[in-house]
Amino acid sequence: MSPFGPPPHSVRPPDSYPAPPPHNPCNNVPGLWFVKVGADMTKVVEGQFLVEPEFAAAWGLGPTPSSSSTTPAQPKLRVLLLCLPTQSLNDLYNSLAPSHPTTEMLATAVAGLQTAWPQDGTLFVGINVEGAGGRMWLPYQMDPYAPLDVTHHILPGVNIIRFIQLANMVERTFILYASHRSPPPPSDAALSRFFQPSASQSSSTPALLHFAPPTVSVSDSFL
Repeated sequence: MSPFGPPPHSVRPPDSYPAPPPHNPCNNVPGLWFVKVGADMTKVVEGQFLVEPEFAAAWGLGPTPSSSSTTPAQPKLRVLLLCLPTQSLNDLYNSLAPSHPTTEMLATAVAGLQTAWPQDGTLFVGINVEGAGGRMWLPYQMDPYAPLDVTHHILPGVNIIRFIQLANMVERTFILYASHRSPPPPSDAALSRFFQPSASQSSSTPALLHFAPPTVSVSDSFL
């Protein structure tokens, strides 16, 4: 027997370990944060997605303090709400599945499909409408073929998105797509400074410019 006595029960390895928490799709950029197939009847469809506070802070998501006197910085990402044909999504997924695409590759492929909102006044969309910074889109406020930019209406924590359907929309799937925000184009002043020769160059010598070379369930499978 060990001179220190038997080992305490507390140091025995446990028979099993708790399963790790499920991965949060809202941590993927680019990524599909939310996928919901429309209902097959007149219905208010709601869904939730969680944006972790640490992630929101790192990417600049969330409200800007009202006391701030400076222009708020743009978030480092953009979140778009897409309305895509359910059948097109299924076809896309089935075509990509054999190549085992990464989450980022799948998200980028999905974002390449054409958004098409119903044009008959049968859909209203809201995000965080009960809280500060939320918004409701009426049918006439949605460009028929453009995603909705919801970036500035997303908050740290649980977000609620709502679809008020006045018709069967099972043929449509609603998706939140997050991607890196593209840098703004340079201003005219910046361009003129870029092309202006330096003082050390002869007026007869052009500036040297170097440019750099140019059938599966939708809702579960995509997340």
